[in-house]
Amino acid sequence: PLDPVVLELQALLDYRLKLIEDLHREKMQREHEQPPVIRTLVKTSITTLEKRIAKLEAAISAFVQSQPTLKSAVDVLCQTKGIGALTAASVLAHMPELGTLGRRTVAALAGVAPLNRDSGEHRGKQTIHGGRYKLRKALYMAALVASRYNPVLRDIYEGLVKRGKAKKCALTAVMRHLLIHLNSQMKKHLQSVACATSSK
Repeated sequence: PLDPVVLELQALLDYRLKLIEDLHREKMQREHEQPPVIRTLVKTSITTLEKRIAKLEAAISAFVQSQPTLKSAVDVLCQTKGIGALTAASVLAHMPELGTLGRRTVAALAGVAPLNRDSGEHRGKQTIHGGRYKLRKALYMAALVASRYNPVLRDIYEGLVKRGKAKKCALTAVMRHLLIHLNSQMKKHLQSVACATSSK
């Protein structure tokens, strides 16, 4: 059973994701010719959604700050360049096992592990599928930032693109490396917490 704190965090983040998707749909409406009354309604809807998202993000931040264990875990993940507090919270909410699993397992659970599509002598392209969609969505946005501003992950991304990999595949590789690194960081954090607890 999941910790009640994790469940509450998931609910807050899931609602934020819904609002962001609603905002995206409303913004798409502006790309079409619309009667003036609809343009006005769309503009009002966008403003309202942006305010609701900002209010909810403030509530998520306050909730994280109110939970010492969660706050310390978020702080650990935020030490990685490209990971902000919301992304860290999303990763912890949608993969509460982070830090307790092996690197291949976390990649598979997130759906960022390359899987073979072979049949007999046929060798298909490796692809990803399945996994935790909401976790992968959070990792995708973080990978976009990390592929530009995190020196290690930027080198991985640019190296793959130079070798002819599609940008989408290179970004997936960044997502995988990022998640494996976060898992390693959380494993060290959990070990240090356990040592501190046992020494009391």
